[in-house]
Amino acid sequence: MLMKILLRFDFNSPFEWWNIVLNNSNSEMFKTIFCSIRPKVRNILGRTNKSWPNFAYSTNNKSIGKVDFNAVKRILETPDKLVIDVRTVKEVEETGEIPGSINIDMNLLTKILGDSTSQLEFYALFGRVKPSTSTQLIFSCRSGERARKSAEQAIDLGYTNVWVYEGSWIDWYQKTKELNNNN
Repeated sequence: MLMKILLRFDFNSPFEWWNIVLNNSNSEMFKTIFCSIRPKVRNILGRTNKSWPNFAYSTNNKSIGKVDFNAVKRILETPDKLVIDVRTVKEVEETGEIPGSINIDMNLLTKILGDSTSQLEFYALFGRVKPSTSTQLIFSCRSGERARKSAEQAIDLGYTNVWVYEGSWIDWYQKTKELNNNN
């Protein structure tokens, strides 16, 4: 049973829209919230000065969140979360990387995140513990498209806390360049 409810909230106009999709599958209730939140609403909800993740993609009952530059900066400071750059090794060598991220070529992602790679092998390759299926994974690439496809692959492997850094390397490079120029 798929039930879609459209809720409309008036926060002093214009309206904020929240689509809530409830999917009753195997007697469990799953909820995916697609929302557009403006700073005024963040203040009302007590989330001032924090990036509010919007669920950006939903395909075949896969919900993939999106994060921005500020969220990725905070996430990189948290060792139990993992930023994965899915560009090729050559691309990363030519352009640079997001500090603290690991590089897993998109073509190897299923093998490395799947059962083919042991905990020990993963640690030997990346110096990090292999993520559990509930670990927050944030995918990045050059501009975001391969990151989204990789996030879908991770969901197919059973990962449940999957996000995409929209803008990916291009956004990271531009924002860090702006920050460095302002200092």
